Amino acid sequence: MANCKRILFGHVEKMNIKSHFELDRGEFYVLDSELIDFLAEIYREARYLKGVDDLVLEKRLIGLGVHLVNFDLHGRPMLVISSGKIDSAFLDVLEESRLRNKKTDQIIGEFLKRFVELDYIKNYERINRMLAKFEGKKCLFKFTNSQHVSDILGGKVRFKTASSYKRDGYNIAIEDDEININHTIHGIHFETADGLRIPVRDNKITVSAAGEYYISCFSALFDMKLYTMFINDSCVVISNADKFVELVLSEFESTYPDYYSSFGCVGYIDPYRQLSSKFAIEFRKSINYEYQKEYRFVSFAESLKHNLGEILKICIDSNQVDYHVINMRE
Repeated sequence: MANCKRILFGHVEKMNIKSHFELDRGEFYVLDSELIDFLAEIYREARYLKGVDDLVLEKRLIGLGVHLVNFDLHGRPMLVISSGKIDSAFLDVLEESRLRNKKTDQIIGEFLKRFVELDYIKNYERINRMLAKFEGKKCLFKFTNSQHVSDILGGKVRFKTASSYKRDGYNIAIEDDEININHTIHGIHFETADGLRIPVRDNKITVSAAGEYYISCFSALFDMKLYTMFINDSCVVISNADKFVELVLSEFESTYPDYYSSFGCVGYIDPYRQLSSKFAIEFRKSINYEYQKEYRFVSFAESLKHNLGEILKICIDSNQVDYHVINMRE
């Protein structure tokens, strides 16, 4: 884990800004139209998202868009597209959506309205002062709702089965297939030892976990946008994260000796442009979620049981952990 990181106020100067979306105007303002048109033309030649379902495409648009949410001097949310991997991927989704005659300005406008409730101008100074004391410390951040804060401060740690995250109606920041990653890569194929190229049916390859497992998720970065995305009103800061991780792993091993547990950062992969990853599937997610900067505990039974209870809890010695609470509002 890196030392405490935070993103409080998104209004920063960016180099090579290509365009931005202003909520008040409800449309994109393009600063470099030639470059935007050039990138759109490149995408149209490959069009690697052509076979992606409309709903999946919209989720990708929003997930990538969270990275690009910024705020003007009055605290109004806006979308700023600059240079970078996420920016490029977002522009490709935008172009694919336009090729399908989707009302992208309307979709993005509704998405940005979520961040109005953060009231950045009002809350910035207060939260900045609270976070300043964690500078240089290894921290974990647990965004949650106020009714669960007392349990966390009391040492309770909650795990959920991987399969339980794939559920209709779940918040877009939480709902995901944690068992399988479906790669759809245009033109993908296998090549035999004698050079024969064998195409993959529908350009799709699925990578799957060996079985069910438990997850407990945290963020390594404080970003006020996570209040909005997780639909939470509180954040518990753990400012001695190494000790916390040690206690959780020790307690889990003691309480559930037939389980193997580990802790680490999540690696993010673009399933439409990337197949391999150095991260095990239990620690791998789509680039759509990269804004969460997740670290997680993963635990699975040595016998790879498939009928696990959905929720599992342990309790650690809270006196050994430095907890702090930052509420979205005073």
